[in-house]
Amino acid sequence: METIEDLDQIDAIAKQVATANLGSGSVNSVNSSQTLDSMGRSALQIVITFTPGSLARVTGPASSSSIFELNKKLLEMGEERFPIVRWAE
Repeated sequence: METIEDLDQIDAIAKQVATANLGSGSVNSVNSSQTLDSMGRSALQIVITFTPGSLARVTGPASSSSIFELNKKLLEMGEERFPIVRWAE
């Protein structure tokens, strides 16, 4: 399985995708870590933290597009672990 070893690089990719889809003023920070999925396989946990009051605007198409595009971008960069994305405020 190919992975991106530098979690800072994953954070940067996730922040770029999130700000493009959800607005640059909405995203405060991104923090990724290694985890396991429900089947016990290696995965990524990515927590996207929003500025106060911004999380309420993360709905439907913008949310779906962000997760889809993040998955696509990570695969293009050689990351094969599944990204488990959480929103926080």
